[in-house]
Amino acid sequence: MVFTKLSDYVACSSDKGTVHIFAIKEGIEPSKGFLGMKQERSFAKFRLTGVCPKCVITEDKKLLVITKEGFYYVVDVDWVKGGDCTKIDKKKLLEDEKYAKSKDK
Repeated sequence: MVFTKLSDYVACSSDKGTVHIFAIKEGIEPSKGFLGMKQERSFAKFRLTGVCPKCVITEDKKLLVITKEGFYYVVDVDWVKGGDCTKIDKKKLLEDEKYAKSKDK
């Protein structure tokens, strides 16, 4: 779970590979919802399949997502409308073990 710098949004990843972003509303009693989040569904989301991603929100409010398979995503979030997020970039951070061994020969 990660908060934006101003703590107005929180992002968390699910075991199904989706990163959910929730808007945090000020002045809501904690008993009304988790961390004062009024909505039942996430404000925005980024979907991956078959992974359990980790995420961070940068100061310029880009969502960065990394997976255990070694992929790194830069994601754009529409902070006004929400909804499905847009992938800006995807990179492979880790080489496959077989590829790395054959490269050494």
